[in-house]
Amino acid sequence: MLFTDFELFIKFLAENHIIATVIATIISTYITNLSLSFTNDILLPIINRDGDGDGKSDISKYENYVFKIFDINFRVGNFCLELFKFFIITYLMFFLSKTFKK
Repeated sequence: MLFTDFELFIKFLAENHIIATVIATIISTYITNLSLSFTNDILLPIINRDGDGDGKSDISKYENYVFKIFDINFRVGNFCLELFKFFIITYLMFFLSKTFKK
């Protein structure tokens, strides 16, 4: 009985491509880490500089911006920064895709 269940389990794994899904998940995790490192360590330091000489990075003024309505704090600055990162990565993926399809 136990051996039959194990065979059915192995058949289930093979039919549903579980191993390929696990491998794809692991690879996508590292791609996520790579893209986060690219935006945080390569692109944002260019934007995160102190251009006006006040001792604070220019983007921190916007990153910590809070919009308050009816005693609810909306951290729109952080949201906008994350949206900006998303567009950078999306454009980069578009550019790479276009380049490698040629």
